[in-house]
Amino acid sequence: MAIIKTRNISRPNNISGLFGNLNISLNNFNITSAPDLLSRANITDFPVDLNVILRLLGLTLVYQKLENDISGVLDVRNNTITIEARHPEQRQRFTIAHEIAHFCLHQSKEDLFEDKIFFRGADINSLEYQANEFAGELLMPEDVFYEQIRQGNKSIERLATHFGVSTLAIRVRARNLGLTGHGL
Repeated sequence: MAIIKTRNISRPNNISGLFGNLNISLNNFNITSAPDLLSRANITDFPVDLNVILRLLGLTLVYQKLENDISGVLDVRNNTITIEARHPEQRQRFTIAHEIAHFCLHQSKEDLFEDKIFFRGADINSLEYQANEFAGELLMPEDVFYEQIRQGNKSIERLATHFGVSTLAIRVRARNLGLTGHGL
């Protein structure tokens, strides 16, 4: 069992998030960050119900077999997210959150986003990096992540179950938050 070790987890409860300075108007909402999106969707339970967010943003979700190692596609013109149907549920959830991030952060830059499996962890493309960070913050909010650890939930596997993500997603999020432990 993998365990997350903490150095100092006395973080403030009102984290504004990585994207706190964004000012994007979507469906009559002024979305400024992943925590703001969670707040506007009235989401306080975990794992995050992504269907609530999709409805709020007016996005349609489609599951189908995709070719060429594509894990997800955001079609901004048609307000549609298409997800690889053969991927595990936890991976699909992160891909959906990743495409939601593109919709919130980047829809003015592109009409179509095709996200390949191999680029998920790459720091090469800043748009992909931002979408990954936003997705992590959406599915595993910093304050909730730290609260779980404060309550003694330090097992990577248990955290993955709590947030409905893969253990890899937990490891990446923990590392990005400055936590240490098994595999980080």
